[in-house]
Amino acid sequence: MPVFQSKPKPAAPAPAPAKPQGPAAGGPNGGLAAQRAALQPKPAGGGRAQATPPGGAKSPLGKKVYARNQKRTAGMKVQMGAAHDAAADVFEAHWTKHRARYEQVAAKTDMPAKLIAALHWRESSGNFNTYLHQGDPLGKPAVHVPKNIPVFHKWEDAAVHALQMKKGVQNDLGVEKETKDPASLATYAEFYNGLGYHNRGVPSPYVYSGTNQYSAGKYVADGKYDPKVKDKQVGVMALMSRAKDDTPA
Repeated sequence: MPVFQSKPKPAAPAPAPAKPQGPAAGGPNGGLAAQRAALQPKPAGGGRAQATPPGGAKSPLGKKVYARNQKRTAGMKVQMGAAHDAAADVFEAHWTKHRARYEQVAAKTDMPAKLIAALHWRESSGNFNTYLHQGDPLGKPAVHVPKNIPVFHKWEDAAVHALQMKKGVQNDLGVEKETKDPASLATYAEFYNGLGYHNRGVPSPYVYSGTNQYSAGKYVADGKYDPKVKDKQVGVMALMSRAKDDTPA
């Protein structure tokens, strides 16, 4: 099991590279259409998808990504330098203040509130005036991928839509509001950002920055990977370790 410390998965077509992260970054979001098609669960009787037990995936692609994340999270430790640690402190305070908003979206999507908060932080540093999809400003047509979304004026509405776009991934992994399996959470986050790092066989900084599973390597532009660049943002797994359960909702 991972150790969280407070501080000091015939194969589907290969998706496009992971998008550069942040509100100003564009680029393909890991081949959204291909990923959704590859991961869409088969309906059971009555048209309802059967639940997947925690800790696995049903699709070939999902299984492959999950297996890699299972190995990584098994030996994962939060390991941050001063800059990452300070940023994680700010996220922790943000979670404490805004947990109710994340819980509201979690209830509507059956997704873990901590994971939603960590994705929001990666996309726009927790800015509630942006789309959860990619960090573009609310109230305007999206500029970065995914662009083909409605114009939203309320963060919660946009967040629900963004997570519904990944419903196939969520169902494939069996992720629910109370999911705790680290490999499932890491795999969902990796699909959310894109599988460029998976295709290279390297850990995703979007997921693992701030842990002992990541040292360097980042997509700095569309399709441009630099193995020497180190992600300055804290990754989803390290962020979630700082979202305390005892915070009043």
